[in-house]
Amino acid sequence: LLLNGLTPEEQNLFYELVGHLREAGDLDLDDLWKVDYVKRPPTMEEFLEEDYWLAAIARKSEESEGVFPVWKEILCRDFNLDSRLHNTVITGSLGVGKSFVTALIFAYRLAQACLLRNPQAFLGLSKGSMVYYVMLSVTRAQVTETIFGDILNLMGNCPFFQEECGYDPKKKYAGMNVPLGRNIFLTAGSQSQHIVGRNTLGVAMDEGNW
Repeated sequence: LLLNGLTPEEQNLFYELVGHLREAGDLDLDDLWKVDYVKRPPTMEEFLEEDYWLAAIARKSEESEGVFPVWKEILCRDFNLDSRLHNTVITGSLGVGKSFVTALIFAYRLAQACLLRNPQAFLGLSKGSMVYYVMLSVTRAQVTETIFGDILNLMGNCPFFQEECGYDPKKKYAGMNVPLGRNIFLTAGSQSQHIVGRNTLGVAMDEGNW
């Protein structure tokens, strides 16, 4: 109600001041989420355990082992809502769940972006700018079979992405380009030109040795 009563210039000034306060770390997110988000973003624990998010896959059941306890501990500790990690390398032997955990982190960050009231203003972009989250692997076929396929599976089992972002697990998206509302897109590729020139806010690269 307060914001609606302000002129566009006053609203811009308000967001600028809030941005300075956020960067200074003087305010708690609990006091700020209504300014930035249409609804309160989940904690990582909520994201993994609640049915509206990823419990269908992340929670242990008769059909699935879910997220290994040690991975869940790391995710909730290091990749929660207030995480300051922006660049991460996940490494380990075969079978430890690297591509799956990477997809969970990526889906969590993507959900946060989709919950923003005005992603472009929040990220300092011009009005109407397109925002991209990109998955990369050695070839386009490989990325479909690995990290991109994993995140599509996660979104296909997450009510949030289907109900609020318009993701349809039965639809074949041309060019591996998935629109998620508010000019936010999930896409995939295998070459540098799949990133260059775009407002790319997140990149997941499968097979780091490549």
